[in-house]
Amino acid sequence: MNFSGVLHNNAGVVDGVGVVQFSGMTTLASLQTCLPSTPIKVHGTLDSARHLMLTSESVHDTVFTLNADVPTDLSQEIPTGSVTSSGTCGTFSGDSRPQFASPVRGTFTGSEKPALASAANTTNPGSGVLVATETDPDPTTGQSVITGTLTMKLDSCSVDLPISIPRIGALVMPVLQLTTPTPIVNLEGASGNVIVTNVMDLGTDCKGQPLLTTNRMDWIGSLTKQ
Repeated sequence: MNFSGVLHNNAGVVDGVGVVQFSGMTTLASLQTCLPSTPIKVHGTLDSARHLMLTSESVHDTVFTLNADVPTDLSQEIPTGSVTSSGTCGTFSGDSRPQFASPVRGTFTGSEKPALASAANTTNPGSGVLVATETDPDPTTGQSVITGTLTMKLDSCSVDLPISIPRIGALVMPVLQLTTPTPIVNLEGASGNVIVTNVMDLGTDCKGQPLLTTNRMDWIGSLTKQ
């Protein structure tokens, strides 16, 4: 189960909103059907030991709970927590791996390498400079939008690629692949001080390339906040 949302902590009292998804587990098909990816409110507590406990509102007479210990540094890996679901949609109990994300605001830089090791230009990776900001989350849906520009600098050219990508909590919603020869930027991760970018259909001439062409390139980079 995956809950992606935005939480607010007021002196140990936590509330928020997000979406819940059940995936990768065929035994939970009925849960996935019964609990669609629609906004769900949660409430709970964060105690002095930084133990987080959340309970969802009732959806189709079903409630889920989340428990996890939250480190002071949210960029650290969070210990495994637990998740349960009970009600008419079905019953489930298991582990969870919470992930927290900070708002994206500022300038991030790093190298951009071909996503495939066999691709051309492997020995001469480019660089990426991302300048971006994130809107405040919508109080009803929990969704925010990351906007900005990724400047790709390759061997003999550079190009500014616009970004407008929604996300809920730590979950970045990928931009769908299009058939037009326009480079597409996805943010595979935007947590802490590092953002992982994935640039698709950008040729070594800094121009967009249609699918199934020899000059088509995919790039991946890990950019660090400056």
